[in-house]
Amino acid sequence: MKIMETEDERTILDYLNEDCWRAVLQFVPAKDLIRTERASRRWQEVLLWYLKGTGVHIAIAEYHKEDNPSVCRAKRSSYTSFESWTKKLGSLVVDTYCIGLKSLEIIKENCPNLETLTLKDVQCKTPKLLLHHNLNDNFKCLQSLKLHSCNMFDEDIQAITRCCKELVTLKLSDCRSMSRRSVRPIWRNAGARLTELALRDFDEAKDADIVALIRGCPLLTKLTVTGSRQLTRRLPARAAAARRGVAPGKVLDLDLSFTNLSSHLCVEDTDADGPHLDVLGRKYVGLNIICF
Repeated sequence: MKIMETEDERTILDYLNEDCWRAVLQFVPAKDLIRTERASRRWQEVLLWYLKGTGVHIAIAEYHKEDNPSVCRAKRSSYTSFESWTKKLGSLVVDTYCIGLKSLEIIKENCPNLETLTLKDVQCKTPKLLLHHNLNDNFKCLQSLKLHSCNMFDEDIQAITRCCKELVTLKLSDCRSMSRRSVRPIWRNAGARLTELALRDFDEAKDADIVALIRGCPLLTKLTVTGSRQLTRRLPARAAAARRGVAPGKVLDLDLSFTNLSSHLCVEDTDADGPHLDVLGRKYVGLNIICF
């Protein structure tokens, strides 16, 4: 016999619709929401529905200071915490970090819908195999990849750009082990999608490499290339011409900080009345040149 539900047995969960729950839960930290999931089966259903719509971001507490309710901040020193959060949230995770090969393996196995991945200080005896092994058949939804203090080789760049079919943001903080051969796979494999690209400490970069990236990545809004001492004074004009050729009317932020052109461009950023931020913009139409 089916027993009819009485008015006394109904809870607030039965009275509020989805829009009401979304308006309330957006102000509650994701970490606190997940801690309460076992209160009841109905409450768990509400939480899963909400988190599927917003996605879960797991960040390193020491690095992530932004006050964002959708971010679960785990301590860098607590690997157990990271592992349990990742396994528990599984397919709900859209943004997380990696601090080693073991954590990368856990992410690969448990986060099929991952959109943003940040690797920090990941060291490997054979760096060229690090990403090739783990990205080959996984992370199909990955749109943003950020690598900090991870030494990258040409093989890594080829694997990343070939395997991550949805990649729109690629930020590499240590490109000292990369050669100029890495430039072609970037624009050839991912150029049609990339909107932001950062190659820091790319010591081997030359004018032709930067021009090729601008031509091969027409959707770029920001390109950062730092560390090179081989750039010439002709680069800004060549880069501006390349940008106008592939994306007329759209401005590209070109960051050439800490290169041999930095001091030269800072000198150019003046006129008879003194320093002006728009001088380079007027001279090189299509580019917003950044230099320190």
